[in-house]
Amino acid sequence: MGLYNSVIKLIVGLVVGTLGIHVGALVILGESTLATAASTAVGGAVVWFLASHFFGWLPLLGLILTFIVWLGFINGQYPGGLETAAKIAGIAWAASIAADQLLKILGFRNPDAVGIPEA
Repeated sequence: MGLYNSVIKLIVGLVVGTLGIHVGALVILGESTLATAASTAVGGAVVWFLASHFFGWLPLLGLILTFIVWLGFINGQYPGGLETAAKIAGIAWAASIAADQLLKILGFRNPDAVGIPEA
């Protein structure tokens, strides 16, 4: 895969991740901005990467700790506590999976939503 394809994949993944988080926040909170959703997507990807680097070597516990750190980051970006952050994350994940499937139908191969783990 060339540099051009990598950049396109990153941009598409960022758009999918941003829209997923934006939809999740809109559904749960009733308000969201694309700027906040985009910063949450990028920051969430960095937080997930760093947390998995430090905790990933622990079987199962590492994944759970990484997920809790990621939820904490979302909680810091949006008001409402960890329960609200978990709801936003769940809807963002589902929306990103749906967008990913649609993009695959349209010919994009595995765009990987930025900022949403395993989406």
